Amino acid sequence: MAASAFEAPLETAADWVVLADWLAERGDPRGAWLQLEQHTATLDEGPARARLEARLVGEFAPIGAARIDALTRELGKGTRAWIDWDWRCGLLTRVRISPGLDVLASLIVKTLTTLLDSSAALALADLHLGDVAPAIARKALLAGPPRPSLSRLTFGNFREPVGKLAPLAAKLPNLRELELRGPGIDLADTRLPALHTLRLHGEEALDEAILELGRGAFTKLRALDLRLGGRRYASSPAPEALLAGLLAGAATPELRHLGLSAVEFADPMVQWIADSALLPRLSTLDLSDSWLTNQGAETLLARADRFEHLEQIELSACHVDEDHELALVERFGERVTLGLQVHGMRWDPETRAFIREADDD
Repeated sequence: MAASAFEAPLETAADWVVLADWLAERGDPRGAWLQLEQHTATLDEGPARARLEARLVGEFAPIGAARIDALTRELGKGTRAWIDWDWRCGLLTRVRISPGLDVLASLIVKTLTTLLDSSAALALADLHLGDVAPAIARKALLAGPPRPSLSRLTFGNFREPVGKLAPLAAKLPNLRELELRGPGIDLADTRLPALHTLRLHGEEALDEAILELGRGAFTKLRALDLRLGGRRYASSPAPEALLAGLLAGAATPELRHLGLSAVEFADPMVQWIADSALLPRLSTLDLSDSWLTNQGAETLLARADRFEHLEQIELSACHVDEDHELALVERFGERVTLGLQVHGMRWDPETRAFIREADDD
């Protein structure tokens, strides 16, 4: 049975009922297993439920163990050391591939394609390839048929260019959540009509991706997180213009969560957000781990009426002093999260490094 034979993603309990029936109609014991599991979950504690639970363990659990053993043998000796997975009724639901630097690229590709093409991957929803070089992961994903069951993907190892997303998107028609990590993220011509959550960790190279988002690359997004820097903070010659399309709001009409973290220009950015057409539609805003100082805090307080509707404002790991922390809590209450603030440091835009205030003396 090919992993692409069942075309629907599995996001709700109802989806799993459909899959159980689909498998049972084809004589696959995993269908009966899922049906029994689903029925057992509806029963109250008692003798009837205990009998069915015993059947799940005695009759069906050995089927699952046999499936795991068979796939382990097919993948080859040693590969299990760098594969972490979750199963349900003989079906993979989550896989993380974490090969060491000494593992040959050809073996990673072979292992991943074998796994994805197996019957066990029929219901695979969550694939984490963040520890695999993007070029290797791309080759494996493009080698096979479309993967309609995949709804969550983590791609990119922070060190190498992510590259063009469009060819991968064509293989992942039902992708709902996507995290891309690394430089060189190219969103041009990408079509992911079901995508509702996008996280980009660009390591200071997100300008083109942000502009593409502002042009309407993903109109169904409900949550967007942009980390604009890693150990160093992103800087653009014209950051307000860079974010203008996104903050205008027309490109993301369903967006409710916006994260703009690790931002060097966080203080003026608070003003841009306050003036934006996007803000009234948001329910949560994350500005954590940014160079947001008392100046940004004062803007939040002065424009509090614009932020009043937010259910959560995340400001952890910023640079607000205690007096402004107290003022923010007094104004926004439990809706603001401050966590630990960084004190005694300032950001030097020339060297683009943190400097202890004592070093300025």
